[in-house]
Amino acid sequence: MPLIGRTKVLDFVPNTHFACLAAVVVFAIHICPTVIFASDEEQPVEVGVANHDAVNQAEQQWKKSGWALVEKYCIECHNQDFQEAELDLSSMKDNASAPENAVMWNRVLQMVRFGAMPPEDTALPSDLERRELTDAIDRSLYAVSCDLRPKAGRVTARRLNRAEYQNTIRDLLSINIDVSGDFPSDEVGGGFDNNADVLSMPPLLLEKYIESAEKMASLAILDPSELKSTEQERSGDGIGVVGDSVTESFYGRILKDNAFAWTEFDVTAEGQYRVRVQGGAWSKDEKPTSFVVYDEKGKPIYAGEWKQSSGGESHSATFNQELEVGKHFFIVAPVESLDDDLKGSSDAEKLSSLPTFQDLARLDEAEIKKGRDQFGTPLEVDYRKEDDDTVMMVRRIEIEGPSEFSKTAYPVSHFQIIRKTPPTRDRRLRDVDETAFECLKPLMEKMFRGPVDDETVKRYATLVKAATDRDESFQKGMRIALTAILVSPRFLFRVELPEEGVKPEPAGDYRVSNIQLASRLSYFLWSSAPDDTLLKLANEGKLQNEDELRRQVDRMLADPRSKSLATEFASQWLGLRNLAGVIRDTERFPNFNEDLVASMAQETQRFFIHVLKENHPAGDLIDANYTFVDKRLAEFYGLPWKSSDDEKDAGDFKQVSLESTARRGVLTHASVLTLTSYPTRTSPVQRGKWILENVLGTPPPEPPPNVPELEATKAAEGASVREQLALHRANPACASCHRVMDQLGFGFEQFDAIGQFRTDKKIDASGELPGGRVFEGGQQLAGILRKTESQKFAATVTEKLLGFSIGRELSPDDRCITDKIITDNAANDYRLADLVKSVVLSRPFQYFQPENSRPMSESTSTEPSK
Repeated sequence: MPLIGRTKVLDFVPNTHFACLAAVVVFAIHICPTVIFASDEEQPVEVGVANHDAVNQAEQQWKKSGWALVEKYCIECHNQDFQEAELDLSSMKDNASAPENAVMWNRVLQMVRFGAMPPEDTALPSDLERRELTDAIDRSLYAVSCDLRPKAGRVTARRLNRAEYQNTIRDLLSINIDVSGDFPSDEVGGGFDNNADVLSMPPLLLEKYIESAEKMASLAILDPSELKSTEQERSGDGIGVVGDSVTESFYGRILKDNAFAWTEFDVTAEGQYRVRVQGGAWSKDEKPTSFVVYDEKGKPIYAGEWKQSSGGESHSATFNQELEVGKHFFIVAPVESLDDDLKGSSDAEKLSSLPTFQDLARLDEAEIKKGRDQFGTPLEVDYRKEDDDTVMMVRRIEIEGPSEFSKTAYPVSHFQIIRKTPPTRDRRLRDVDETAFECLKPLMEKMFRGPVDDETVKRYATLVKAATDRDESFQKGMRIALTAILVSPRFLFRVELPEEGVKPEPAGDYRVSNIQLASRLSYFLWSSAPDDTLLKLANEGKLQNEDELRRQVDRMLADPRSKSLATEFASQWLGLRNLAGVIRDTERFPNFNEDLVASMAQETQRFFIHVLKENHPAGDLIDANYTFVDKRLAEFYGLPWKSSDDEKDAGDFKQVSLESTARRGVLTHASVLTLTSYPTRTSPVQRGKWILENVLGTPPPEPPPNVPELEATKAAEGASVREQLALHRANPACASCHRVMDQLGFGFEQFDAIGQFRTDKKIDASGELPGGRVFEGGQQLAGILRKTESQKFAATVTEKLLGFSIGRELSPDDRCITDKIITDNAANDYRLADLVKSVVLSRPFQYFQPENSRPMSESTSTEPSK
């Protein structure tokens, strides 16, 4: 049946469909306010009043060393009269300016800590002075952000992104379909595509949602009139024979005494089918021939006797057989004789006295392939059919049905939605409104992720009634209602407003309701809607209990749906989504292809989800001595691969040791090494930059203007990348950034541009990090980073998790939240699942402070009108 046309909706409910669609935009723009989150600490202090001791200590340290060092090394280039890079640092004289200029203060902190400033061609601070300055800036920022009740950034109404929409449809309607080709890619903000500030609703996307809603409704609900019986026939060249046979003039297959016939059917709907076999006895003595029809397991399903056939004459044997969805074989074989009570019988109890087909083993894979190759090929008539040993002819086998369709013929979601159908009287449907209400109420509570008042449900039920009034079926009416649900803003958007009658805390912040918390939790851990368990706990008011919340996080991480943390969170954080667009020189890298790229991405995703589910320390991501590979990737890495019986269930990936290799953690995964290379060569700069951003959380500044690319650097012909970079660093504008970034990248020069290990002993993979930390190769570098930068890496992971979980880019004020999470998890080595729990339990995840908000009414005018 074609998809429901939007004009059809308008035919019977004027303006309803357009009103519902326009509501998406109206609701997003006019009703949904931005929200501000409060601090993680529930401190018994007045709003806006600082912890004076901490503020005073920060102020004293700033006056003593902070400003003095800024004045000594920075102010000459960054003052009111000479604003290098359009930056005036004179306001930093008083650290009270930090709250107003937190972004600038944070950027100065990053630049000084990274070593990018001051530049190489000016006076440079000693290591001790650099630490003193960063500590003073850090303390000032912390004092004003975290000793006051901190204010978080804004989170606007959140439209479901493409992955969330697809997963929600999968889990609520049992429709597993890839919509990536139907919707444009979502914009990215703060590193993730679930950032509320970039999830707009342009007209083109709105049209896509309408089309998708109609399509999903037609897949979720089946109208009985669309179920059609099928008839399949096999004759002549569609019948295979095992053993000796000849072909008669009407293309019947004449079997000799050592042969049997077979054919196969693909059944797409479960139910009872009529099976008809045509043939006859074929022997010189013209005696009847007994035969049995067997199924693919060799079980007798019909026994009969045929009289002699001649010319085009044949006889029929007809019986009923229950068939499941799938491929079915029918085998027809002659037998010596049958008792009279078995002749013409398909009774299973009677046929149980017969043995299973003794020659079933002869129908092996080779014979099946031989028969399939013959199917459709014209047969040659063989007139030498009067041989003494011919016994039976099989001319046609056909099935028709099902006569009645079982529930399996319907989509799984059909009976989950259509819980009952209205009664019929005088061929007219009765009580449609009431029946539709009973079906829609539980559906809408799932689709809208919370309670729905009766008046709202009744408005959707009128869509069903209007359809049946036009002589449409009840099922088609329910399709139309489901289409309207799928374009409702209450489905497409996640909006958090204060509940009616609930007052804010003294600080002005509201705690998210149990229902809102269920959605936050499910879209964080599953990128999908809350399940029945979460909604039940939320409706009972139990989800806000901290112990219950911890239990639910454990349950949800153990669920297969938590894989989304790898495919959505980790893939975006680590850049794996960019692998699909990577291009490589095929002459230099002939084994690089789409299949290898897919294996690369899966390795990193499986590794991440393993560390998460096993609650290993986050640092294991840096230097673990194991990984997960399939056969393709094992060969690529040069690892031994032993096939096992459970490979199919394991998805052809299994855990392997890296103990005897140069690889450790994600830093040496082929996915990361490929992402950080050029089409023809490696890039220590890109690899070092990747570590700074994704491991240390310190992105380097953009390169200054007019700096030549590495290839344009004047180096001797044939100079190595290391030699070219040394010359590049001779430019003072480049040296400050590259002196750390390049060293990090050099550690992975043992691996080529697609992450394959290079055995060339001339390759120099040594380096030295600040503090005299020397290394040789990626394995040693990973070990150093794990030993000295575990806290920084854990902070990076926490910042990424927090930003992803609340759908916004973090602000400087969030620093106190992440600091507290890191402090709380330090004693247990920053275990990854524990960090996830800490994020869930943090104040930004559980509280919000709306601006210009009003309580949300269940009967908002954005729903269909009566």
